[in-house]
Amino acid sequence: MWREASSDVLEVVKKTELVLENLGYKTCQIPITRQQIDKFIGILKTKNIQLCFNFCESVEEKAAFQAHICGIMELLNISYTGTGLEGMTVTTNKILAKHLFTATGLSTPNFGVYDGKRIKDIVSLKLPVIVKPAYEDGSIGIEAQNIFTEISALMDFLPQYYSKFNQPILIEEFIEGREFTVSLLGYPTPKVLAIAEIRPHHGQIIDYQTKWQSHADYAFFPDLPLFLKKRIQKLALKAFEITKCRDYARVDMKLSKENNLYILEVNANPCLSPGSTFLKSAYKCGLSYEDIIKSLLEYVVKRKNEDL
Repeated sequence: MWREASSDVLEVVKKTELVLENLGYKTCQIPITRQQIDKFIGILKTKNIQLCFNFCESVEEKAAFQAHICGIMELLNISYTGTGLEGMTVTTNKILAKHLFTATGLSTPNFGVYDGKRIKDIVSLKLPVIVKPAYEDGSIGIEAQNIFTEISALMDFLPQYYSKFNQPILIEEFIEGREFTVSLLGYPTPKVLAIAEIRPHHGQIIDYQTKWQSHADYAFFPDLPLFLKKRIQKLALKAFEITKCRDYARVDMKLSKENNLYILEVNANPCLSPGSTFLKSAYKCGLSYEDIIKSLLEYVVKRKNEDL
């Protein structure tokens, strides 16, 4: 399955390369496939790579393999930008992340799991629910039809949905209300950038079409009471910490009609393409693309020096 995010990554790589070259750094792009892991490792060694900007969002279009790249670089003692192996393992698995939120007391919608044979922990769920593939990002697999108000319809849908993605399926209580996304940047302590409220043109969710065809408006610095703004910031910072994110991330959450906040997911190493929410949030705070890349470079150099 070709991912629109893959095209964005190539654009980000080229743009970052220009920034780094203007700063006097020598750069090279290193792609990876499962069939060419030896070649990937060989290039890292023979070119004596010192620092790596890790923009990998999938391997052969499989987002679940992102953490493996972190593991390879850590085994080779190569410092890299963004979230580390532990955090990437958690954030690329929606189910694992949900268990972590629950265990640490962070509010997240109640959920169950379908593993292709049976449904776990669904008895206590309140309808409606929404289903999502566990390992995908970029809203892949998220459609308006994924919201169910009847158990019978859900049960009919799950087997074919599982067959399509061949991975565990998250079944989550659907929270009606406002949706926010919070971008964070910084090391070792992140700072919250501009909060954005996502307002789909149609429907109630940010599905695949909405995300990639610009069928939503993003209201930065939305009109919120100060106490609510602080709650959103505090929850985002706590989620960043709990999931072991590093350098930069984006936290998606819902505000229910009862004014309860729920974490939906944490996106480590969010895309830096021109239309990305993270980049727009940074721009709203007066940062340029060059500022972001310089910051990421500063963070990874700091960690490299700490390891000496």
